[in-house]
Amino acid sequence: MEWFILTLVSVVMYSFIDLLEKRFMITRVKSSIIMVVFLSLFYPLHLVIIAMIGSIEFNIYAIIAVGIGSMMSFAYILFMRSLLIEELSRITILAYIHPILVAILAYIIFKEELNVLDYLALALLLGSSSLISYRKDLRISRALIPMLGLNLAMSVEYIIMKYILLLIPYTSYLFWFTFGLIVSRIFLLFNRDIKKRTLSLLTNKNSLYYGITISILFLISNILIVYVTSFKEVSLIASIIASQPLITLTLIYIVNNVKYNFIDEDLSYTSLIQKIISAIMVVISLYIFASND
Repeated sequence: MEWFILTLVSVVMYSFIDLLEKRFMITRVKSSIIMVVFLSLFYPLHLVIIAMIGSIEFNIYAIIAVGIGSMMSFAYILFMRSLLIEELSRITILAYIHPILVAILAYIIFKEELNVLDYLALALLLGSSSLISYRKDLRISRALIPMLGLNLAMSVEYIIMKYILLLIPYTSYLFWFTFGLIVSRIFLLFNRDIKKRTLSLLTNKNSLYYGITISILFLISNILIVYVTSFKEVSLIASIIASQPLITLTLIYIVNNVKYNFIDEDLSYTSLIQKIISAIMVVISLYIFASND
């Protein structure tokens, strides 16, 4: 039962992080690049904590992990861009397209075969992303393209990480991956405008509160997931993580009712039903993947 509680706590924290990032983005930052650079300034502490909880190795696989971290650093800009132009509940659901791309890449690269249940799960994911991509006026979500880019990067990361973790400790991969995230973003500070806007956020007390809170929640969530992964099957953990879209939607509903329009979100009856159905389709599809593993 411990693994279930810890994983669920981690997922709730990830949902809170997304909620805070959305609020921070639309009210203060209003730039995806500035957002990722600003948040990276709070992440060096993560390297210290990761080094304390596990062994760190430096080899060719560590260099590959740095490269993956750098790739994902720029991919996260697409996520932040999506936060700026689309509702959080829709983005959270669109973030789960990557199993489809992973399956395609695994088939092309490794000739991995899928069974009938796998195809059913992929169909549910495709249906969920298609449903949530259309708004009531039948316009396609502007976040669809950047989120497809993010999911493609996540798919490549997953394929490479799957085999690297057979060769180096998880903590070593996580350390160098995080290092790649930080270093690639810090280089962006050589741009004078980015440096100026980032430093202006650092001198603002409320911005510091956002940065510190998001960083702490992110660190605790990652530590919990790493801890649970060390003794529990990944497939079971993934089935719990799939509940994030529903948890995020619930948090949005609660927070927006407590503090009106905390974030811009359409919670009308029709829109809410559409989002709930899409989120449930994600949960079912990833549960099928997990139980069929």
